[in-house]
Amino acid sequence: MDLFRQTRIDISLDQLQINLRALRQQVSAGTFFCPMIKSDAYGHGDRAVAQLLHDEGIRHIGVAFIEEGVRLRGYGFEALEILVFSMFDRKGFEAIWDSHLVPVVSCWEQLHVLKEFLRDKDRRQPIHLKFNTGMNRLGFRPDEAGQVRQFCEGLPCVDVQGVCSHFLCGEDWGIESGYCEQQTKAFQPVLDAFPKVSYVHFHNSASLLASGFEGASAFGARPGIAFYGSVPTLFDKARDQRAHQFGIAEALSVHTKVVQTHKLKSGESVSYGPIFKAKVPSQVVVLPIGYGDGLHRNLSNLGEVLVRGHRAPMVGRICMDYCMVDVTEVAKKTGSEIRVFEDVVLFGQQQGQSLTILEQAEKVDTIAYEFMTSLGLRLKRHYHSKPLADLSQVKQSFV
Repeated sequence: MDLFRQTRIDISLDQLQINLRALRQQVSAGTFFCPMIKSDAYGHGDRAVAQLLHDEGIRHIGVAFIEEGVRLRGYGFEALEILVFSMFDRKGFEAIWDSHLVPVVSCWEQLHVLKEFLRDKDRRQPIHLKFNTGMNRLGFRPDEAGQVRQFCEGLPCVDVQGVCSHFLCGEDWGIESGYCEQQTKAFQPVLDAFPKVSYVHFHNSASLLASGFEGASAFGARPGIAFYGSVPTLFDKARDQRAHQFGIAEALSVHTKVVQTHKLKSGESVSYGPIFKAKVPSQVVVLPIGYGDGLHRNLSNLGEVLVRGHRAPMVGRICMDYCMVDVTEVAKKTGSEIRVFEDVVLFGQQQGQSLTILEQAEKVDTIAYEFMTSLGLRLKRHYHSKPLADLSQVKQSFV
């Protein structure tokens, strides 16, 4: 069913492809490479993203939860090996087994579920093993690696294909005595216990980009946010710029239209509260997007949008379905008042000007991941085979 909203999400499949190819160049040929498409591919739509990855010849993809993997299998992606990184009980493993998913096992309880379930099965189950080297979230202790290997060797239906861990501060890759170096050293008992394992993966977006700047890395990688075109929040500006030199850029933009305009007198307010009052006679416009769509409410009186290629501030409290913008200065600069149905960009580009998701997220002390994954299903995704910079020229009709 068509959605009769004046607000939409545009996603550039070409930009995702550019990002993907840039990241693949940062690992050695044949090294494990597993883009993460959890949380509906970071808000980009898991079906479309999985299709792109399939078409690009990607073999492995990763999700957080079993339901995400089952859904992808339901779409018909039979050739992709789907790694599931969450905890599972017996019922959950039944779904993993039925959908031919690959669990990333991180505790003894999961191994005992495998032992019991596979007791009378005649098909081997591929698994990866995760070890906790400092994140203290999921994973066996590295000093348990020998015991884990022996246990798995006693399960003829289990095929240990990979071992992995996760950097807690990938941004400091290459820094002497940094977290990455400490974790890499802590991982050595795992490598010793599994010398012939097919895959070893450790890198996330931050460490992959950082290691890539120094040359291809032998560690396998599970890129997330960088695949979608943003960089980890803790990246310094120099590495940020170098990431963009690789062609990495945000593939997602959010567009809407003005649905009403108001002329405020000095002292008049807008929205709930009120936390905004006009200091001079002002033009304020209403946009049909709010926190019910995933627009962060903390952007109230802080966020910005692009109107006619100029930045304009969000004013007043963001509502569930609407937000308001002061366009007084834009109208002065462009010589006429803003009209109903004029185009507005919340994230993306317009007339050569850019307003990134990362920039908006930093205004409220959060991360691009949160903004991307919060964008709700009320916003229809439109997919285009052109870079993000060209999407401002895409004409859309709205009822």
